[in-house]
Amino acid sequence: MLDTLRTSTLVLFEPIMKVEIAAPEECAELIVEDLKARNGRVKDRESRGGDVLVDATVPLASMLGYADALEGFAARAKHTLKFDHYTQIPLKQPDPPLRPAAAIRLAFPGL
Repeated sequence: MLDTLRTSTLVLFEPIMKVEIAAPEECAELIVEDLKARNGRVKDRESRGGDVLVDATVPLASMLGYADALEGFAARAKHTLKFDHYTQIPLKQPDPPLRPAAAIRLAFPGL
């Protein structure tokens, strides 16, 4: 089994979530900048009345604690989070979001 692990290629995937946020227009820039800081990609931003709707995709690991952060920006803001797809994590990423993966790399150098 160790030979198989050494000759195989390690590929890690992380879940990417679709995030939809409805918030007051004055909070839109803060929300977009926060999503970008979380490695998110804003897909659409639409104004409706005095509110803004933001659609984005963000890695799940970056979204932990987001509800509290969003409440800090705007108490009236609401968000939904649902699975969208998986994406491959580069092997040379310095801080992988999954600690077990880092342990595998340490246990099997050269993978």
